[in-house]
Amino acid sequence: ALLERSKSCLLDLELDFQMPDELLHSESEAATQALDDTKKNFMLALALIFPHAPRWRSLYVSLDVDELMGRLLSVLERVHDASRLRELALLNLDFYESLSPRTYRILGGNIRSLAMLQVDGARIDLGCLTPRLTDANVAGISPPPSTSLTKLTKLDLSNISFALTDLVDLFSCSPSIEDLLTDGVGLLLPKTRPPSSVLLPKLKTITMSTASSADAALLFATFFSPVLESLSLTFDDESLDYSTVYQELARPRQTTIVPAEFEDNIGEGNIGEIGPRMASMLATVKRIEVVSGFVTSEAALSFLEACPNLRDLAICTETNMDVHPFFVVFCVANGVVSKHDKE
Repeated sequence: ALLERSKSCLLDLELDFQMPDELLHSESEAATQALDDTKKNFMLALALIFPHAPRWRSLYVSLDVDELMGRLLSVLERVHDASRLRELALLNLDFYESLSPRTYRILGGNIRSLAMLQVDGARIDLGCLTPRLTDANVAGISPPPSTSLTKLTKLDLSNISFALTDLVDLFSCSPSIEDLLTDGVGLLLPKTRPPSSVLLPKLKTITMSTASSADAALLFATFFSPVLESLSLTFDDESLDYSTVYQELARPRQTTIVPAEFEDNIGEGNIGEIGPRMASMLATVKRIEVVSGFVTSEAALSFLEACPNLRDLAICTETNMDVHPFFVVFCVANGVVSKHDKE
């Protein structure tokens, strides 16, 4: 009734369908009944809002039943007009590691006003994304965007494996990224180093959390920023050697030339100065935070020597690793403000 009375007003919708914690993974009769009720009520809610898709301005959906995400995306595939939608968040709180191989093309590709997108635990076709997008948190890329995402400033890539070529294509069409977050990103075979790094001329902050040293090093090989200021690295497995990651970050590499259509988004006078040239991405970094992860003294030395502007170094570990005193000595000798914490 409320939807009908709203007439032509734009709609901000929020659907929260979460099971009680004590029943979520239970096999009891009560849990089975609660799950059936949740599924039924969720589909009823979708049926109510579906006819009003042309008036959606924002849609936030939170789920903790994996099956319901597939049903939701199937419904959104049948929506062909959501042209006023500016914010879309589809959160699958029951998602952990695996994804369905199916790729969904949501909203018929007619989302020309979309500025914020967050999708957890599903693969969507990003070919429908628009240049208006400024904030994206996506679980998969298939295929890469067919348009230039010139306004995209924040990109969150978490808990998913990418084909390296798709990742390079995404970076290539997103020249305005300022904040990059990668949590649990993996790279699919073949894992071949790109011949040159894609230039991200506005990237200032990188936050990475991963357990794979090889994938992290290869990910850093795909792009280059001449203005990077803050770097946060969290490595989940203290038994692994992450030296190759530090070496990759310190490695001078040749950047690609910025495509002409992106020149206006980068700023006057910067194109000729930026690329192509050989440089380390650490040259402009001012703050670094490292959580756990072993690194050799040699790799640590090359890493920190590539950071002439470093002002703040924070190191946190659960064990007494010999390399950390090396970090502290280097910081003291070079006047860097350092923190050495033991959790």
